[in-house]
Amino acid sequence: MISLLRQNPLAAIFALLLHVVLIALLLFGDSSATKPKPTAVKSEPIQATVVDAKQLNAKAEKERQAEEKRKAAERKKREQKQLAEQKKKKAAETKRKKAENEKRRQADLKKKRDADQKRKVAEKAKADRKAKALAEAKRKKTAEVKRKAEADIKRKAEAEVKRKADIKRKAAAEAKRKAEIKRKAAAEVKRKAEAKRKAEIAAKLKAKEDARKRAIAAQKSREAALLAQMKAEHDARERDRYVIAIKQRIEGGWLRPPNTGEGLSCLIKVRLIPGGDVVPGSVMVIRSSGNPVFDRSVESAIYKAAPLPVPSGGLFETFRDLQFEFKPGA
Repeated sequence: MISLLRQNPLAAIFALLLHVVLIALLLFGDSSATKPKPTAVKSEPIQATVVDAKQLNAKAEKERQAEEKRKAAERKKREQKQLAEQKKKKAAETKRKKAENEKRRQADLKKKRDADQKRKVAEKAKADRKAKALAEAKRKKTAEVKRKAEADIKRKAEAEVKRKADIKRKAAAEAKRKAEIKRKAAAEVKRKAEAKRKAEIAAKLKAKEDARKRAIAAQKSREAALLAQMKAEHDARERDRYVIAIKQRIEGGWLRPPNTGEGLSCLIKVRLIPGGDVVPGSVMVIRSSGNPVFDRSVESAIYKAAPLPVPSGGLFETFRDLQFEFKPGA
């Protein structure tokens, strides 16, 4: 509908005016009671108005189509004119390029002829130079052969003089070498005798030194063994003392569970850290007493007694993983 209004604005305005007039007549007819008129008479003008609007729309559509046809004809005419001009320009351009190509071809031919002429002149000059060079090379070769022959004669004479001198020099060197060998042999005999004497003295001194070192080493070994034994005995006494103290600390805080008899004991393993604190979860019953309540009471007493009395320094390492028997009253 909107596209129809844009194409035929006059017909649309005319139809709108007709509808306004019809609405006014209907309203006016209803308000006039003194002029009774049959209602069926009004239908004929309405139909005539609708027919006129359609005719106007058809006429406007026909004019629009004629205008479009005219514009299409003009556009085609312009396109044909442009095509003719393009063909004309293309023909002129083709003719111009053909003339330029011909001119360029003639120039290339001239350039080629000039180049051929220069090449021939250059080849002749090259051939002349080559012939001259061959003659010069032949002359130099002849001179070189002569020079080499003279040099060879001179070299042989010098070589003969040098050979005789070398024979004389080698004879003198050989005599000197033999005398040097004799001198070195005598020196070597003397050196070996001196070396033997020094070796015997050194062997005696070394034997004495080795005996002295062995005696010192044996003394140090005995002393070290004695010190180690004394330390081991001391460490054992210290360990026993601390183990007794640990047992006393644990037993001091231990409460005997009800209904447990006398004479029960269990083997305990515990992991300690420097200072005597017990590593959480490290208390283990290696050998049970046979009474789980008794065993659990011992475990509880160990955690309650921490920190346990332990030595410091290197002796503590023997208490890091401590294993002992808990037997109350023992």
